[in-house]
Amino acid sequence: AAAAAAAAAAKPAGPPTRIYVGSVLFDIGEKEIEQVFSSFGPVRSVSMIPNPENGKHKGYGFIDYEKSESAAQAIQVMNGFELGGRGLKVGWANSAMTATPATTIQPAAALTASLGAAPTP
Repeated sequence: AAAAAAAAAAKPAGPPTRIYVGSVLFDIGEKEIEQVFSSFGPVRSVSMIPNPENGKHKGYGFIDYEKSESAAQAIQVMNGFELGGRGLKVGWANSAMTATPATTIQPAAALTASLGAAPTP
């Protein structure tokens, strides 16, 4: 419990600064990602998720900016941007280590109606 409290205390409060970047060409490394994304503001860290099978990354990772405004601008400009022949997927990172897309999310009721299923509690 003490470790969890310390981790929570270490996490900065305030607007989000961490974004998800996916659909990254496997040959593009963290340094190249940082170079591209630092044009929106100072980057604290870039961490591409490693693939132990081949020593490269899995095609997605996270970028942490110093300012939330930089992260928001990066999402707005870079989501769908073609890098190395692939359209990037860029959005806000959430606690489940996935992105909340920058585009509109279909409401759950509309989604279940389109699938012909009712939500279960």
